[in-house]
Amino acid sequence: MSFEDSHRIRQYAFECEERSWVRASFDRYVSLPLLALLPRGVHPNVFTFSGHFANVVAFILLASFADFALEDEPVSFRLVALAAALLLFVSCVMDRVDGLQARRLRVSNPLGDFYDHGLGALAGFMIPLGGLAAYGASPGELMGVTVAFAFGTWAGTFDRRRTQRLVHPPFGALEIHVLFIAVHLLSVPCGPALWLMRVAGVGLVDVLVLVTVLSFAYVGVDALARMGRERRHVLGLGVNVALVGSWFVLALARGQHIAVEAVSAQLLLGLVAVKHHWDVLRNVLIGTRYRSWDVPLTGLLGLWSVSLLIPELSHVEAQEELLLLLVVWVSASLTWQFLHTTWFARRELGM
Repeated sequence: MSFEDSHRIRQYAFECEERSWVRASFDRYVSLPLLALLPRGVHPNVFTFSGHFANVVAFILLASFADFALEDEPVSFRLVALAAALLLFVSCVMDRVDGLQARRLRVSNPLGDFYDHGLGALAGFMIPLGGLAAYGASPGELMGVTVAFAFGTWAGTFDRRRTQRLVHPPFGALEIHVLFIAVHLLSVPCGPALWLMRVAGVGLVDVLVLVTVLSFAYVGVDALARMGRERRHVLGLGVNVALVGSWFVLALARGQHIAVEAVSAQLLLGLVAVKHHWDVLRNVLIGTRYRSWDVPLTGLLGLWSVSLLIPELSHVEAQEELLLLLVVWVSASLTWQFLHTTWFARRELGM
């Protein structure tokens, strides 16, 4: 390994500033006792990918249930809520146990951190988006949550790259995990009535949306406060957020009830934010050129955002096909980043 590569690897390491309200207690009473029961020989990445798989299954279950959750039979509603709570508990525990296992086996390295933080970014928007969609959040509320996520995760990641410090906020990823596990468990005995009840026009789902938006926004504002003149690096993601948002607003203004707009537009924006997040991680780990302004992606999102103004492309079927192509393109880009980073780090950096 060359001196430059060694220096870059050391740069990837970061200090940790702990502000979390529940992390210490969660590790003491949940993560560490469970770690003691797990086989010592299991590689930490097995826990990482197991937790990610559980989170994806929970998201698919909740998102597919979103259109009829509150009108469905109470028994079905309760079963879905219970399954989601159990899956998110597995995801939450695995997210904590993988790092503890890596340190126990002394196999912790920057490539493992790349996996953990990259997949953690995906979990960051899937957990609230799936739950809120299932419990009746409006498309506008879901878009607000995803915009806040994009802002928070991007600003926080760039700040970590700049300062070499990871800040666990008072109400961050672990707290969101625990909150939605509690919400799903509460839905098991209460049923749909819990989410249909409103006080002064405000329902429980509206309160959850507000809490989620504030938690994501806090991370972004806290990071921006330390960036100073380097805030210009947020511009690339800001343009992409604006393009997706403009399509969403235009679709609603034209009265088009596109079947995918409740979740899939937010999924696309979340994937765009995760792509920017991984761009930063890759740049520090393997030295690939980092660009805060992704011209091909911005161009595709721009064409999509004005497609509603073109008669041949404004109908529902065309919009669903265009959105699917964009989701596939961003997902393929993330997959390539993952595989290329793994190959390069193992071959060139000896990890």
